[in-house]
Amino acid sequence: MSAVTQRAGWSRLPLRAAAFVVLTCATILGVSGWREWAARDAVLKAAEAEMANVARSLTQHAEDSLDLLDSGVVGVVSRLEMDGTGPATIAKLGNLLEARKKAIARIHSLAIIDDQGNSLTSPGTIGSTFSDDAFFRYHQLSPKREAHVGRPVKSLLDGEWVITLSRRFNKQDGSFGGVVLATTSSGYLSHFYEQFEIGRNSAVALMHGDGLIIARNPSNETFVGRSVSDKPLFREPDLQRPKGAYHFKSSLDGAERVSFFNRSSRFPLLLLATVAKDELLAPWRAAAISRMLYVLALVMLIAVIGGVLVRQLQRGQRMAVALAEKEAHFRLLAEGSSDMVTRIGLDERLRYVSPPRSASSAGVPIS
Repeated sequence: MSAVTQRAGWSRLPLRAAAFVVLTCATILGVSGWREWAARDAVLKAAEAEMANVARSLTQHAEDSLDLLDSGVVGVVSRLEMDGTGPATIAKLGNLLEARKKAIARIHSLAIIDDQGNSLTSPGTIGSTFSDDAFFRYHQLSPKREAHVGRPVKSLLDGEWVITLSRRFNKQDGSFGGVVLATTSSGYLSHFYEQFEIGRNSAVALMHGDGLIIARNPSNETFVGRSVSDKPLFREPDLQRPKGAYHFKSSLDGAERVSFFNRSSRFPLLLLATVAKDELLAPWRAAAISRMLYVLALVMLIAVIGGVLVRQLQRGQRMAVALAEKEAHFRLLAEGSSDMVTRIGLDERLRYVSPPRSASSAGVPIS
């Protein structure tokens, strides 16, 4: 290897060493950051899975509650269409409905309504009419016989918010005879949701298909009856699927939330289970900060040690350059001298012997 090539290699060595130290530190930081971000994503995915389970369970509970209401309504419709709406029949059915209401906590009320919208079985509603209610007008105008789940309304009995399930019954001639109505309390659903411990700042909301809130926990009385039909969950096409994860920023408190929605396949219901992202990520954030501090300490240690090594290499480089310059100067002097120059090491071995010079080159005249 020539002196020039060797010197060039030495000059690049500290730079390469510094580049290696920087690359090592950057790699450690990059891998650690990627692992922490992957851990964050895992926390969010786990939360989405938990919210999905809650949403499915509570959707099933809502469907079961409506099925329970409907099972009683179907029997009453059959009796009315067979026996009519005479006083004796209404009295028997009224006793039956009252007994069923007392036996099943989730049933708020059961009523038989005639074709004019007057209640035949609920004495508390005498003087009031259902003729203007949406569920009544639906059955009055539609010949369909299946159960109809209406929007939440305030009960005429006690002013409590309820969700309605109703069926039409016909007279003997096939014309509209009235409606059998069953309701379940919004408060009952909200209290049931309290059993699910999914986070301090979590929320569960049951909504009608048109965006009207049926029940919510917490703050049920504040939110029930409010429309959220203008929110992306009801407007954006990619969110109109049966179920899915949904991340959004709450317009109520400004908090970012992780949620999962589930639409009922049988009723116009949508269940949304949500938890605050900050609360969800708080344990991960604390652990990530602790881990990253250790990583930063390790990186700083590597950087300090690497810096010391690079300085040592630079110092060695300068010494090597100085030594090479002295060697070249010595050779120049030795080879330009007329005397023989030798250099003997401490081990008494010859290290250098100047080349012999001819008399002409030494400036000696030749006779």
